[in-house]
Amino acid sequence: MFRKIITSSLAAACMVGTALVAGASPASAADSPSAGCRTFADAPTYSGGNIVYSGGITDCRDNHYRWVTVSLYMDDTYMTNTANACTGKQCSDLGQYPNRAGNQRWCSEVEVYDSISTDKQLIGYAYTCENNGY
Repeated sequence: MFRKIITSSLAAACMVGTALVAGASPASAADSPSAGCRTFADAPTYSGGNIVYSGGITDCRDNHYRWVTVSLYMDDTYMTNTANACTGKQCSDLGQYPNRAGNQRWCSEVEVYDSISTDKQLIGYAYTCENNGY
């Protein structure tokens, strides 16, 4: 049920906005000096009804082919992920997953690879959690 709902630079704007939600922990970032990239994970946010949104973005100096995977965890248990392939300097993905009844801790993990080949190398990583308990 995890669906990609936004890609491209629009996802970056959405993630910046959700990082400002009251009670959300700041987005974490990881540097990859050799690849010239910076990677951000957006704290999961709860938005009306029963949906938790999660996202991530990488911003690199060059236009090489990249693969971004955003995984969503609930109470330290992997729930699902979404992925996006990009050729520009920025690459992002944003997904959603149904919230559960009760109070859970949701976390986003973002991994960025230099290509989609079998010998791909991890060039960016970020992880952050919400602190509201949805």
